[in-house]
Amino acid sequence: MDEVSAPYSIVIGANDPFLRGRLQEVVANHPSFDALAAVTNAVQAVDVAKHCEAHALILVDESPGTRGRDVLAGLAADLPLARVIITSNGDLFELAQRPNVSAAVANGDLDGVWYGLDALSEWLDDPTEFGINRRMAADRRKAQDWSKTFAQRRVGTRRPTEPANP
Repeated sequence: MDEVSAPYSIVIGANDPFLRGRLQEVVANHPSFDALAAVTNAVQAVDVAKHCEAHALILVDESPGTRGRDVLAGLAADLPLARVIITSNGDLFELAQRPNVSAAVANGDLDGVWYGLDALSEWLDDPTEFGINRRMAADRRKAQDWSKTFAQRRVGTRRPTEPANP
């Protein structure tokens, strides 16, 4: 029986051989991704991803030398369509706000990587339906709703200590 390959490719950049192996296992077990390569740092991962035209990367931020977060700045120019799942012991919220980052998870959180791969595969299947576009639209609606609320509070209300218009 012929084996069907996964529709999306991914490159793993992790300096720790144990973590790199565990990340390879997670990707191998995921139905939507094939691991093209597992390399020892983020710079090598970007080079391999450019050469092989990978859909995504898993980068470890704690690598010595060039860290995963240092590569993210140039990644948008080199691989504008590639998405990143980054693992870190640092500020995950700050990392998740960066361009091209689909998920930021704690180092060693293999379940978080799995869920990040699930979300990423949904986004790759239909980028207009899922992911950043939907989240940005929701954020805009929230901002509009709050601005309306505050505008309504400002109109027709004054503090009891304020004098009436003379």
